[in-house]
Amino acid sequence: MDMRPYLDFGVFKLLKDMHVFQQVRVSFDTLEWQSGIDLDPEFVYQKTNKNTYYFGKKLPDTN
Repeated sequence: MDMRPYLDFGVFKLLKDMHVFQQVRVSFDTLEWQSGIDLDPEFVYQKTNKNTYYFGKKLPDTN
């Protein structure tokens, strides 16, 4: 998942530091950093799947 479009907003600015970015881990069903930043699992799923469905309904393309 390309995080570059989000690195200029709020707490995500911290992820521009490669040392901080490399501290990513999988936590339960999402990505999380030691600094407390995490990503919504539905957001990650939608951004990483071309044919995204949620409870049987196709989600709108946000790209």
